[in-house]
Amino acid sequence: MRANSFVKWSAWTLCLALCLSLAGQTFAQTSPKRHAPTGTATSGIGSMPRLGVQSFFINEDVMMQALKDSGAPLVRVEQSWLGIEPLNTDPAHYNWTHTDDLFSRMAEKQLSPIVTIQGCPLWACLRDNGPMYDDKYAEFAQFMGAMAGRYSQAPYNVHYWEFWNEPDAAGGPGNLWGWGNHPDKYAAMLSWVYPAIKAQDAQSVVMLGGIAYDNFFTQGGPFNPDFLGGVLDAGGAQHLDAIAFHYYVNNAHGWTNIGLKTAAVRNVMTEHGADLPIICTEAGLTSSTLFGSSDQKQARSLVYMNVQGAASGLRALTWYVDRDTTVADPDWEIFAHSGLLRIDYSRKPAYTALQTLSQEVGSGQFLRALDANDGVTGTLEGYRFKRDGKSGHVSVVWNNADAATTLTIPAAQAPDLIRVVGLNGQIVQTQAGENGALNVSVGADPVYLEWGALFDDVPGSSWMYPYVEYLAYRGVVGGYSDNTFRPGNPATRGQFAKMIVLGMGWTLVTPAQPHFADVPANHPFYSYIETAFSQGVISGYPCGAASEPCPGTYFRPGNDVTRGQIAKMIVLGRGWQVQDPATATFTDVPKGSTFFTFVETASGHGIVGGYNDNTFRAGNNATRAQLSKMLSLALQQ
Repeated sequence: MRANSFVKWSAWTLCLALCLSLAGQTFAQTSPKRHAPTGTATSGIGSMPRLGVQSFFINEDVMMQALKDSGAPLVRVEQSWLGIEPLNTDPAHYNWTHTDDLFSRMAEKQLSPIVTIQGCPLWACLRDNGPMYDDKYAEFAQFMGAMAGRYSQAPYNVHYWEFWNEPDAAGGPGNLWGWGNHPDKYAAMLSWVYPAIKAQDAQSVVMLGGIAYDNFFTQGGPFNPDFLGGVLDAGGAQHLDAIAFHYYVNNAHGWTNIGLKTAAVRNVMTEHGADLPIICTEAGLTSSTLFGSSDQKQARSLVYMNVQGAASGLRALTWYVDRDTTVADPDWEIFAHSGLLRIDYSRKPAYTALQTLSQEVGSGQFLRALDANDGVTGTLEGYRFKRDGKSGHVSVVWNNADAATTLTIPAAQAPDLIRVVGLNGQIVQTQAGENGALNVSVGADPVYLEWGALFDDVPGSSWMYPYVEYLAYRGVVGGYSDNTFRPGNPATRGQFAKMIVLGMGWTLVTPAQPHFADVPANHPFYSYIETAFSQGVISGYPCGAASEPCPGTYFRPGNDVTRGQIAKMIVLGRGWQVQDPATATFTDVPKGSTFFTFVETASGHGIVGGYNDNTFRAGNNATRAQLSKMLSLALQQ
């Protein structure tokens, strides 16, 4: 919560919250689920870098270079409408001098601005922080159309826009200053500015100005808890590509990690019928010992916030702030040492931590939270990502307790470990464990475990990678002696029976007498097929077919498993309530057909999809890649 210029809020409340939080702080695992970006088709949010920094000193060459070297390409900068158009005029008379220089220099350093528009001229607004007069929306749309048209082009390449910092704040008599008590006016402003920007730059990202969503009116603060809901109810969602919010450890609601606040913001959207990508345009922590922190706590917290944020579905996060400052106002002292650089521009441990995070994770896709199968138990917390622009993947692990503990890497995973890197980029040594396992000492400072590609023919960039990786590290699927997975090959019924039994973790059943005539006790899949049978997942075929003499029931373990059979086995294995809708989802699986209810149930749980012609093709064989996706998605629900 960085207060607007007209607001002072209760510093002692914030300080107390921070000190209590840091005194015994643990960043609890939230087992977050991924949320795919759902921005409009004309939004360029998919290309937005994940790592960013808020900068107030970017005009200085030393800061520009420091931001370039940090590895965080996203830089949040504030620009004033008042500074460009102090008098009501037309675009030909705007003062572009400062922005031309700034954006061209940022482009030279390959830095991507998030531009926060501030400073409303008083001919257009009640105050410089809003709200806008009703007859001035068109003027603002003209201004932003000109901005987008000028700066979306080379050499500038500016595409990310947000409007006013913490617009959920209100002040003055009756709390009428600022946008905070005027969500309807804010939504009206968006309805004008959004089409104006899109007309000039279809790939622009228009986001809600980062809201504090904390220290509410009821807590004596300046922020309206109903602002976001009010904007959405007034139609704001259709004129936004993303929602932005701010997160600080010193918050009034006990959000001990950024994932919890992300979930709270997402819940507001859900309650008001919206589903937009979420960005955190401010997240930070002071390094000042006055508030129970330190340089090292700040450095590790930077990693915690970025990793937990990505795991909770954040599209990007910008750290607050680039450099420490001196302040005269005690209410701002808590922010004075939140910088990555000291006042003299020397680099703090948090800066080096950001560089390492960029090198190891960057914008790499979040895969999953780690668990006991990965050796992450007790107070350990960890997450896995694809390597950004590199093969393989990387795990980020830390300990939420004060003392270091041992991370035991299972023997099945150990051969794929390349190296372990510490918070500051240093190499961390591993120790031999029992039965081929590896041990790593992990403390509060995060470590990065770099992994090679599991299989030569399943690259980290492929769509199938997270599904195959999930199953392989749980021992559900394996590869061949030449280190291939052969994802395009079909799988047999016997192989899939083994996969689902291993995936579900069922205790193996080995009866003295087999239930299937073609699966004797010495068959390699005997115990898996019998276990699946005992769980009610499979049945069999009656005798009488070619090479299937009577009496007896047959399983046909060597036959290729079909898409319909997989759907049935997964639904029964997970124990899901079978769905029997009135209308079929797929044209070739009509109501009443053999696999109808199982395919509908699997589809309802999001583990199967159809083809472009709206068919499911239940009788088609499933490839190893396809069934890996279906099974891994089912096991994670």
